[in-house]
Parts: sequence; C-alpha cells; structure tokens
Amino acid sequence: MEVSKLKKLQKMEEAYAAFLPHLEAFSRELEQFQEAYQEYAQLREYYGSEDWWSLSEELSEDYKCGVLSQDRLYNLIQDHDELIADLLELSHRMYRNR
Repeated sequence: MEVSKLKKLQKMEEAYAAFLPHLEAFSRELEQFQEAYQEYAQLREYYGSEDWWSLSEELSEDYKCGVLSQDRLYNLIQDHDELIADLLELSHRMYRNR
C-alpha cells in the first residue's frame, strides 16, 4: 500500500478515536438533558407569573431565593435560547455532512 494511503488511513483512525468519545458523551448528556427539560419548562412558565410577582413583592430583600431574582431566571432563559441557536446550527451542519 502507498505511504500516502497509509498516512490517510492513520489520520482517519485518529479522527475516529478522537470523535467517538465526544459522540458518546454528547448522546448521554442529551438523554439526561431531555429527562430534565421539564424542569426548565416549569421555570419558564413560573417566571413572570402572578405567583412569581406576588412572592417577589412579598419577600424582603434579605430572603435569598434565586428563582425570584429577575436576572437569574432571565439569564437562564437567555442561555436556553442561545443553546437553541447553537443546536440548530450544529444540527444543520450535521445533517449536511451525513
């Protein structure tokens, strides 16, 4: 076999060995993310609801509760939306390269 073909074969073996653990880890994380996603849906529904406003006005500033912080839940929602954009871009690239 030609040296160039052997080098190409070795490079492809290395690419496989490098990619496989990421694919497996992503698949596991995606499964866990899907199982936990209902938690996000509940938080998203709660944020800005009548109950949320009522509690945020009732509790003193000394009471520490992250889900009543406008910034904390807003940032979570923004992070979620950025993840959607990243996943859409990745899925488009993945689909084109199948």
